[in-house]
Amino acid sequence: MTFDFRAAALGHFQEKGWLSPGGKQRTDSTHVLSAIRERNRLEALTEMLRATLNAIASVEPEWLQGWVPQEWFKRYGRAIDDYHLPKKKEERIAYGELVGQDGMELIGPVRPDSSWQAKEQDAYDSSCFAIDWERQVVTCPEGHLSQRWRPRLDKRRQTPVISVDFAKSTCLECPNRGLCTRSVSAPRSLTLQPQEYQEALP
Repeated sequence: MTFDFRAAALGHFQEKGWLSPGGKQRTDSTHVLSAIRERNRLEALTEMLRATLNAIASVEPEWLQGWVPQEWFKRYGRAIDDYHLPKKKEERIAYGELVGQDGMELIGPVRPDSSWQAKEQDAYDSSCFAIDWERQVVTCPEGHLSQRWRPRLDKRRQTPVISVDFAKSTCLECPNRGLCTRSVSAPRSLTLQPQEYQEALP
C-alpha cells in the first residue's frame, strides 16, 4: 500500500489548527506558511535561550542554580516542540514576549561595540570578523581562523560570553596588525555574546 503523504500532511495541519476540515484550502496557502514560520521562530527563540542556560550550567552550575527563577527550569528544562507551545495566536505572542524578557534579564541590555577599533576608520572592529557558530570558529579580516573558543561568565556582569583567541604567531606576522590590536605581542581576542544577542548588536 502506498503511503499518502499529502493526506497525512493535511491531517497534521488540521490537527494543529492551521487548516479547517471540509474547506478547499491549499497546503501552500499564506495561512499555513505563516503558521509554520511563526511556530519555527518561537521554537528557535526558546531553544536559543535554553542553549544559553545550558552553556552557563556547564561552567557555573552553582551560580545558575541559585540565580535562575524556579519557573525557568520548567519552561526551559527540556527541548521545546510544538506540543508544548500555546495553541492560540494571542497566547503564542505573549509566550514569545515572555521568553524575550527572560533572555534580556539573563543577558542584560545589548550594548554596542565601544572598542577603539569601532571608533577608528578602517580598523578591524568585531563586525569585520566572520563567526561560524556551528563550527565555533571565527575568521579575521585577513582570512585567518581563530585558535580557541571558550564559553565563560563575564565576572563583572555575571552573564554568559564567549572568548575567542587567535594564534599569537599568526597575529605577529600580520601586515595589518596595527588595524587589529595595539598590543605589542599579544594576539587579537574577541568577546562575543551568545549568538542571538551578538547578532542583535547594532
